[in-house]
Amino acid sequence: MPHRFNPARRHNLLAPERRKRLPAARIVRQLEIAPDHTVLDIGAGVGYFARALLRQLGSGGRLIAVDISPVMLEELEKNLPRSPAEVRTLIADAVQIPLPDRSADRILMALILHEIAEPKAALREARRLLKPDGRLLIVEWHKIKPPPGPPEKERLDPGELFKLARQTGFDIADHDDINRFHYLTLLQPVARKRRHDIIE
Repeated sequence: MPHRFNPARRHNLLAPERRKRLPAARIVRQLEIAPDHTVLDIGAGVGYFARALLRQLGSGGRLIAVDISPVMLEELEKNLPRSPAEVRTLIADAVQIPLPDRSADRILMALILHEIAEPKAALREARRLLKPDGRLLIVEWHKIKPPPGPPEKERLDPGELFKLARQTGFDIADHDDINRFHYLTLLQPVARKRRHDIIE
């Protein structure tokens, strides 16, 4: 079973060195969020990325912050700035989120997929929640020895992630290194029918 981040260390998630290593505003720009979008932040933690997501939303937008830890979401609510967008917190496991199908325009899963015992199930759940023209942004650790970060054996190599993504109905829209520790992968749902799948 992969280890989960200890909520008792939650204040480390907002440390200055982490802000330098993971520039949240630049990372979430990959999602191309519109002011009226519904954005789902799965594994939102204390709101490190949620703050940047919220800045992209207007009065017609909505941010849903999902985490399995009530303590983390309580901290998130304290950290988020005031915004015209609707903000909702939701205590849930990433593999079973109580929201309707196709309810999200954009989804972020930042540094959470490696903590999930069934990452394929979590990606399937994200696929269920995304609208057909939606986007899923994943931020993960490169498979190198710590510190910082989780044990090397628990990290997801980009190739492993690509394979899981394709198995769960996604195409790879973009991929890039953030720094020597982290990478990002942008996914989009595969169209229900591709031209070459149609038998003439």
